[in-house]
Amino acid sequence: LNHDFSSSGSLTVAATARGTLAKPALNGTVQLKNASVNYTQFPNGISNANGTVEFSGNTASLRNFTAETGGGKLTLTGFLLLADSPRFGLRASASNVRVDVQQGVSIVATSNLNLAGTSAASTLSGNAVIDRINYAPRTDLGSILTRAAPAVQGSSAPSLLDNMKLDVQVTTSDALSVQSALAQAVEGTANLRVQGTASQPSVLGRVTLTGGSLTFFGNSYTVDSGTISFYNPFRIEPILDASLETNTEGVDVTLHVTGPIDNMKLSYTSDPPLQFEEIISLLATGKTPTTDPTLLANNPPVQQSFTQMGESAVMGQAIANPVASRLQRVFGVSQLKINPEFTNGSSTPQTTLTLQQQITKNVTFTYITQVDNANAETIRVEFTLNPEWSAAAMRDENGIFSINFFYKRQFR
Repeated sequence: LNHDFSSSGSLTVAATARGTLAKPALNGTVQLKNASVNYTQFPNGISNANGTVEFSGNTASLRNFTAETGGGKLTLTGFLLLADSPRFGLRASASNVRVDVQQGVSIVATSNLNLAGTSAASTLSGNAVIDRINYAPRTDLGSILTRAAPAVQGSSAPSLLDNMKLDVQVTTSDALSVQSALAQAVEGTANLRVQGTASQPSVLGRVTLTGGSLTFFGNSYTVDSGTISFYNPFRIEPILDASLETNTEGVDVTLHVTGPIDNMKLSYTSDPPLQFEEIISLLATGKTPTTDPTLLANNPPVQQSFTQMGESAVMGQAIANPVASRLQRVFGVSQLKINPEFTNGSSTPQTTLTLQQQITKNVTFTYITQVDNANAETIRVEFTLNPEWSAAAMRDENGIFSINFFYKRQFR
């Protein structure tokens, strides 16, 4: 009858039917044994369902109905009123049920939920207590939050999920545990309210992180303190305010993250103190900065041959490509390039770090610096007037400012 549903199991029917097809009157029972029901738009289905449905006139009631879902136990009670506009009222009690929140992330929770209304207007309310959070390997917190904030999209046609309003209180238990190959001993609490509709949910509330270690956009950090707040009543929009610490190549870096996931603001401190571009190079490539005298003493430079310089250039380009997407999310950088190069009379390469950001459709900002010479900075802003003309304003490493105009024409 509906391709979105699939079911199996056995039914034993003992009932009489009277009335008309438009207004049937049923009396008797339907016994379910080892039944299962799955709905394509729900992450969890029902299996091993056993119970009895009693019919009395135009009302169907659930009796002694138990089932399994997500590895946990489920108990259902309620009724279905068969009329011109069918109504239903269901109550579900779940214990240790696993739910896949999104790809790579699942929770184990105990909940009491109520679903009441009609197919045209229903409400899912109740409460859920999260006992355990599981992360799949190679899944980090930054990627999880990015996928948790989808763009708002209009529904193409009415459906059961579009018309189902949500009002569910979600909290964490005192014995909450986080299990993952990339996050150990994370401590925190959550107090959230899920609202909106089942097809376009929204979240209000806050998640507080008090300790532990996690992976954030590819780098491992120790949680000093942090909150993930949800203020938008129309969509899931996490807003971060967290202090994270990491140690890379002997440098202690403290990262403070604030703002929504798609426009985060970051500030850094490090021990020993490093400049902004040096911290980017350190976190992106794991390369120890060469401008700090303490690090130079502990990590003397290694001389490279010309062959090794070529290999370093190729490796730098290979590193830059996968890192660029991560930097775009974290730093607002749309292009990253690291070029080891050498000058005449020198046997050691100079690493040039290039950061490029497309500010608008017609304006591109480029920042170029040498990691081993913080004063050698080049800033370039290019403005495209039309497909043929463009202008570029640049301040080079010597502090000289210039404006150049470019004319482009294609000959066929």
